[in-house]
Amino acid sequence: MQPLRRLLPLLAAAQAAGILLADRVWMRSEIALPAGLLALLLGLFAKGSPRLRAASAIIVFFCAGAVALETRLDAARFAPAEGVVEATIEGRVARVGRQVDWMWVELGRVRNPDAAGPSLPRGVRIQGPPTPPALPALESHLVGERIRARVRLKPPRALQNPGSRDRTRSLARRGLGAIGHLVHPALHVEIEAANAAPLREFLERVRADGSRRLRAAGPGGGLLAALSLGDRSGLSPQVRDTLARLGLSHLIAVSGLHLTLIAALAYAVGRLALTRLGSLVERSDPRRLSILVAVGFAAGYALLSGWGVPVRRALVFLIAVAVGFARRRPGIRGQPLALAAIVVLAFEPGALFE
Repeated sequence: MQPLRRLLPLLAAAQAAGILLADRVWMRSEIALPAGLLALLLGLFAKGSPRLRAASAIIVFFCAGAVALETRLDAARFAPAEGVVEATIEGRVARVGRQVDWMWVELGRVRNPDAAGPSLPRGVRIQGPPTPPALPALESHLVGERIRARVRLKPPRALQNPGSRDRTRSLARRGLGAIGHLVHPALHVEIEAANAAPLREFLERVRADGSRRLRAAGPGGGLLAALSLGDRSGLSPQVRDTLARLGLSHLIAVSGLHLTLIAALAYAVGRLALTRLGSLVERSDPRRLSILVAVGFAAGYALLSGWGVPVRRALVFLIAVAVGFARRRPGIRGQPLALAAIVVLAFEPGALFE
């Protein structure tokens, strides 16, 4: 176990290197996949050689990073003969964004129910102005639902200012190969509920209800919903532009700062409560119990705030630090950050470039 802990920074670096090479098309899955499997087998049978096992683990993580990103890039390939394709698509809701003047819904596992229809990417982003109040809103669908919609699709455009982030490449790294607009705001329907993830559906409903209550509380409700739940749908374009010009946009994106504040508050309250229980304090260290309470509250808040990449990174970091503290074993510098990088990049390889 100890050599693995010491190896974590190298594994994270190898994983990131594989992602970088795959992004530049210098490493293909046709090479990375068999090389990774061969290294895995070599590591399993090299029980008497720690160095060989360490080298095998580094190669496995390198190849895994390359395969993870290239899988996303392959899912985003979309080159229609015409500039715009109109089609009926089915997909599972992966992410929903709402603003006062704009909305978007990202779909994964996209397919064309018409076998004779055009070839589609596996990931699509449908966007546009908010749905008029008299019609069922596309942005009201929950994450996990499978929907069908009639859309016009086109590849993302690469227009950008010199030196700015390539938006097209950013979408492709997340597996999104097309930008779509509804042919009509009402041409969408739910065909399968999100029954496979009842916890996610429950959290989405709680988050939406909490955000709605905060926005209705008064003029500052939209800002409070953004700060606490990461829901920026109540912020006007003027407020978002003002925050951007002041350099404060990061405050309305729930991140490690928010998670740390919640965890610190839960730790302080938990320790204060536990120290008043004399019999319990005599048997165990209240600090160790308090940090477990803090991690529990932090995990609940991470789920409730949208489960974004910065929150996930901070949560893994916090769990790693908490485990080391609870076991009273000093960690090697960089271990928690390396572990957080490995976990986040395993599910979101494109997060390396954000």
